[in-house]
Amino acid sequence: MELAELKNNLFEYLELDPIKVKYEDLGEEDARFYTHDLYIAINNKYINDEFEIMKCLIHEIKHYHQLVVVICEERENPQYEYWRKELMNKIKLKPEDAMCQNIEIDAYAFTKYILKEWFNIEYHHYDKKYDEVLDLFIKKYY
Repeated sequence: MELAELKNNLFEYLELDPIKVKYEDLGEEDARFYTHDLYIAINNKYINDEFEIMKCLIHEIKHYHQLVVVICEERENPQYEYWRKELMNKIKLKPEDAMCQNIEIDAYAFTKYILKEWFNIEYHHYDKKYDEVLDLFIKKYY
């Protein structure tokens, strides 16, 4: 599957309107979803790394989905309250603390889930305990 097709399939799967995806110099960050400007930036260091781009796209499009659920007040979503609290609370966290937020666990779990279900790729987070949390999250929500 080409990256443009992956992007479009994710938008369709999550019932999202398409947004732009572009490459930028993001320093140490792999990718970022700009909530106010509604676009996704992928670090241009990955411009030739299809697997890293796939992971970034899946992860950041999931963040876009979380924002849409909160803005549209889709309260039937079991994650709604967690996402609302975390997205509305704009405290700048250290990366190791941010990873413990529900929005990050969900985005990592969704990435792992999509890679396995759509591409039969076994992806594991570098932290084994965090990876176990992702597996439990997938089992519960996906």
